[in-house]
Amino acid sequence: MKVKLGDVCEINPKRTPEDLSMNVSFIPMQSVSEQGDIDTSDIRSIKEVCKGFTAFVDGDVLMAKITPCMENGKGAIASGLHNGIGYGSTEFHVLRPNRDLVRSGWIYYFTKGKLFRINCEKNMTGSAGQKRVPKSYLQRYPIPLPSLAEQDKKITLLNRLRQIIILYKSQLQKLDELVKSRFMEMFGDPKNNPKRLQMKPLGEVCTIERGGSPRPIANFITDSEEGINWIKIGDADGTRYISTTAEKIIPEGVKKSRTVQAGDLILSNSMSFGHPYILKIDGCIHDGWLVLHFDHEMFDALYLQTYLGIPDVYTIFESMVSGSVVNNLNSEIVKKLPVLMPSIAIQQQFAAFVRQIDKSKFAVRQALDKTQQLFDSLMQEYFG
Repeated sequence: MKVKLGDVCEINPKRTPEDLSMNVSFIPMQSVSEQGDIDTSDIRSIKEVCKGFTAFVDGDVLMAKITPCMENGKGAIASGLHNGIGYGSTEFHVLRPNRDLVRSGWIYYFTKGKLFRINCEKNMTGSAGQKRVPKSYLQRYPIPLPSLAEQDKKITLLNRLRQIIILYKSQLQKLDELVKSRFMEMFGDPKNNPKRLQMKPLGEVCTIERGGSPRPIANFITDSEEGINWIKIGDADGTRYISTTAEKIIPEGVKKSRTVQAGDLILSNSMSFGHPYILKIDGCIHDGWLVLHFDHEMFDALYLQTYLGIPDVYTIFESMVSGSVVNNLNSEIVKKLPVLMPSIAIQQQFAAFVRQIDKSKFAVRQALDKTQQLFDSLMQEYFG
C-alpha cells in the first residue's frame, strides 16, 4: 500500500511555545552528514536561536532541501538533542512522523532512496545554485506503508547493514592512517625534515607535464579495442591506481594530448589536488591531469605517491596554489615543491609495508562492497 508522505507525517510543523530560558541543540547544515550522523554538541539558549532558524524535536527526520546537499543525501533522524529540542538551518525540511502510522526510521530510509532523490532533483524550484525541494512536492510524494511491525523488521535489518558499512569504512580509514603514521616514523615530517634527509625541488628530479584535450574531443573517441586509453578525472576512484578507462581515443587524438606510461604518477591540477595516482596502463591524459615522469632507480612509486598525498605536503600545495574559486595546480607550482629523497632501499621497505596494508584494504573493500550491494538491493526492494 502506498500513501502520500504528507498523510503520514507533518512537514515543517509549527513551533510550540517554549521556555526561552532553556538550552537546546543547534544544528547547522555541516552538523549533519550524508551518512545520517548528527552532531548535537553545540548548545545554545532558545532565545538566541528561536528567530530565523528551523525548529525540531527528537524523532523528527531532517532532510536537506537545497542543492547540492539534497542530492548528496544529507539528512538524519534528530536524536540526542539537548532537552529533546533542536534548532538549525532553514535549509532543512522537517518531517515529523505520525507515530500511529510510521516510524522515523522508515521515513529516514525512504528519503535516502536513490529514486526519491532523483525525483526530488527533477522537481526543485528556484535559480541555479539556490534550487530547493518544495514542501508541496514532498506532501504529495507516494511512500510505501507496510504495518508498523513490518517497518520495524526492515528498519532493524537496514540499521545493522548500515552499521557494518560504517565499520568497514572506519577500518579503511584506519589503514590509511597507519600508512601515514609509518611514513612519518620512517621519514619524518616534510615540513621540518627532522631526519635531515636530502631535499630537492620536484622539478629537478621529475619531468612534469600537463595533459591535453584534442578539440572537439568527440571526434577522437572510439569504441575500437585498437584505441588508446583516454585517462580522464572520472577514471579515478580514490584508490592508489588507475588501471582502466571509460573511453579510448584514436591515434590522431593522442598526438594532440599527452602520452603516459604505466608506472607514471598523475595528479589532478584542480580541486582534488594532493591525491596522486599510479598508472597501471599506458595511454594519454586529459588536460585536468599533470603527469610526473620519474627515475624508478631514484624513487619508488608508492613512496612518491604517499609523499605527495600526506596532509603536511597537501598544506604546502595549498599555500602555493592560485585561484579564488577553483584552486589551480600548474606544472610550475609542482616543480617548486620540495621532496624528501631517502635512499631507494628505505623507500622500498616502506613500499613493501604499503603493499601489505593494501592487501588488508582489498579484503575490507570486498566485504564493504558486498554489504553495500545487499543494502542497496534491500533499499530498492523496500522503496523502489
